[in-house]
Amino acid sequence: MRRLAPPKAGYVLVQCGKIALILRLLCAYPVVLSWPRHPGVLELILLGATMLGSLVLLLGWHRLAPLITRHPAIMGVDIIVALLIFASTSAHGAYLAYLGSTALLIGLFFDAVGRVLLTALLGAGYAAVQVYRAVMETLPGPAGATAVLGALMLFAALAYVGGSMRALQDRVNASMEAVRNAAGDAALGEERSRIARELHDSLVKTLVGIDLQAKALAMAGGPAEGARSISESAQQAIRESRTLLTDLRSASNPPLERALENIAAELQAFHPVRVRLETAGCCRLPADVRYTAVKVAEEALVNAAKHSGAEEIRCTARCEGGWLRLEIADDGAGFRLRRRRKPGHYGLAGMRERAEEIGGTLTLDSEEGSGTRVLLSVPIASEEETHDAPARADRR
Repeated sequence: MRRLAPPKAGYVLVQCGKIALILRLLCAYPVVLSWPRHPGVLELILLGATMLGSLVLLLGWHRLAPLITRHPAIMGVDIIVALLIFASTSAHGAYLAYLGSTALLIGLFFDAVGRVLLTALLGAGYAAVQVYRAVMETLPGPAGATAVLGALMLFAALAYVGGSMRALQDRVNASMEAVRNAAGDAALGEERSRIARELHDSLVKTLVGIDLQAKALAMAGGPAEGARSISESAQQAIRESRTLLTDLRSASNPPLERALENIAAELQAFHPVRVRLETAGCCRLPADVRYTAVKVAEEALVNAAKHSGAEEIRCTARCEGGWLRLEIADDGAGFRLRRRRKPGHYGLAGMRERAEEIGGTLTLDSEEGSGTRVLLSVPIASEEETHDAPARADRR
């Protein structure tokens, strides 16, 4: 079993979010200790819900962060509950740190509109609580409007820092995508140059020879011998073209294990997800089977990384009993199978068509909250028949 390197893109952003959550958990302790009276049942329930929410988000960041980003109301409820249950504290520094870490999370999670609205809610709620405390004079509050204004500026600054980090990470991801595309274009240019050289050095020269022989035949009037010579040259051109096409397919269709490793490494570089890869007995596969397996794996892995919210994806490829079985399973949110035909959702039809083209089958299992499993099953040739793989590749 091979575990690839941890994700790079987005890694710093994720860690900053987790640090903010840890700070929230740590600050809650002195805030609760400073309560002037024993809390009631409702306060304890709200406190437990707030702490549990932070802990669950910390442990399941990759799965829950997309949900919170799509539903800002969750963060709004968290802000209101925190303001209510921590309002009576005398540990003002810890209280500010708790709310400040919340402001940082707002910047990390949301775009400009959500960031402004939630930061305004946080600031307005904090100011209202402090005004209430000053009017009631039941607890010592901050020393006047200056302290409140400073706290509001702190919240705005932390939300801005979080938003700037998010924007910077987006630019880094875009730059990495551009570099990847540029590398692909460069490799394509090199491949085109190589094809041109191969055609010039072998196939073109043979075809030129056929042309000269045909002209000589027309001038000399020796049809039998000339025709035989032209036939031999044509057969040579066919062999050279077949060799060239086979070489091109082999170069663009690497061994299955290496292709899966490349896909997994690229996926982890652009998405905050771990990929566990395991292969066994798949060293010698026909080119068409190898090509289809790679394309299906790429489609399934990319969709799992983008849409499932999974923390880990397992990719297993085994060749045994005359069958290739390629399985991609994630621990993400899953979905209802009856909704799988939604446009742009998982490309299931395309993967099944690829499988059927080579005599295989593709099955999908998924339940909401239980992840998704894609299984490609393809009959493969025996070890002796795999020597004919180049010929099968030519017929594609």
